[in-house]
Amino acid sequence: MAILAVVISVSFMACSNDDNDETEKDNFVSIITNGAWSQDGDNDIISISKDGTGFMFENSNSYNSNTKTGYSFSWVYSNNTITIKTTGYYENGNKTESYSDTDKWIVTSFSNSKIVLTNAEDESDIWTWKRYN
Repeated sequence: MAILAVVISVSFMACSNDDNDETEKDNFVSIITNGAWSQDGDNDIISISKDGTGFMFENSNSYNSNTKTGYSFSWVYSNNTITIKTTGYYENGNKTESYSDTDKWIVTSFSNSKIVLTNAEDESDIWTWKRYN
């Protein structure tokens, strides 16, 4: 009977951690897909959709006029890491290049107004995104 109690308590603890991970994931996805982000030190404006796609506009004019000059990408968030796969480059809404480039970024911190990402392969490469709108 004691062994059964231990097994049940371990099962509940495992579920509790899974629930916390899912809550954190839900919070991050809700924040990152709400509005647009500007990248610190760059003119880029990043727009991320809940459907796992996004677009990195080369500047605020491109974003505000929705002329789509920049990079399209897909993204996945798991285990505190966002994987971004660039899928193409657009000029004035027309796709000019297709390619596949994948980067993994560790989510160092996030809030409603700021996200800090560290490149998983180069810890000196840090992106700071601030809420654009």
